[in-house]
Amino acid sequence: MGAGVAGLSCANRLQRNDITPVVFEKSRGLCGRMSTRRVELPSGAVVTFDHGAQFVRLKGDGLAQAVTRLSAAGAVLEWQPRAVVGEDREPVEPDGRALHVGTPAMNRFFTPFADGLDVRLNTLVDAVAFDGVWTIAGEVFDVLVSTIPAPQARNLFEDRWGVLDALAPVEVAPCWALMAAFNTPLTSCFDTWRHVRGSIGWMARDGTKPGRASASAAASFDTWVVHASADWSRENLELDKEDAAKKLLSEWNHVMPCVLPEPIYCAAHRWRYSQTITPMGAPFHSAEDVGLYVGGDWALGGRVEAAFDSGCAMADAVLARVD
Repeated sequence: MGAGVAGLSCANRLQRNDITPVVFEKSRGLCGRMSTRRVELPSGAVVTFDHGAQFVRLKGDGLAQAVTRLSAAGAVLEWQPRAVVGEDREPVEPDGRALHVGTPAMNRFFTPFADGLDVRLNTLVDAVAFDGVWTIAGEVFDVLVSTIPAPQARNLFEDRWGVLDALAPVEVAPCWALMAAFNTPLTSCFDTWRHVRGSIGWMARDGTKPGRASASAAASFDTWVVHASADWSRENLELDKEDAAKKLLSEWNHVMPCVLPEPIYCAAHRWRYSQTITPMGAPFHSAEDVGLYVGGDWALGGRVEAAFDSGCAMADAVLARVD
């Protein structure tokens, strides 16, 4: 189990029902692609970039109830950017569904779900064994819940327990993310631009999110996150980060309505398993005879809410098993 949205949602639900899960996470932090990069500039000022998931929009009651709890805990606020879409930068009319973001950074969104959990950070699980019970990282468990990306799940479980067949339809795409900070604000008439064209799929003035720059030196900087399109990311997947940053900055400059000044900070991050193109079509795959549950955002469609719903569904299946 990872400590992204699906893993934390599952583990939190189990914990609230008197089950004691152990969460293994290969990274050094929580929340997976709901991630934030913290950068100290040469001046000593600190800027942040939400370079993964940009916001959460609610469709179902499950996540809506969770967001109510998270908002009460001070982890979530609403964001109201000036939004445009398409090549002609048509304004996006509000549809009544708020954009929710973590505060003071996106990676704080679901961290309250980890309170009291046994989370093992910096722990890579690259092998599992079953012999009546599961052995994972030298420890024994009755049930295994996996929330890693579908391609990694295929590699971990191979053709055992029906995983390959169940995950065969799943297609995911990568995404290169660019993070840039400028000394002065860009002269744009928008804060977010979706479905730009060609190489760029999304851009956002990150500092307009609530809680990002108030009462800090970072308020004098203009911070942006740009997501490359799936096609561009595939074609440039194996670039090193420096070359990707230079190339993507040039692509961004070509589509902006203003000339970009020299950034004071510019870096790229590769999300190898970012966007779900074809989901599995069910909340999770299970092998009940061995107590295995495999799911994640890719199971239902790639959104944050899909990850949450998959995690909760797997928790409910585990609870039904132990009743």
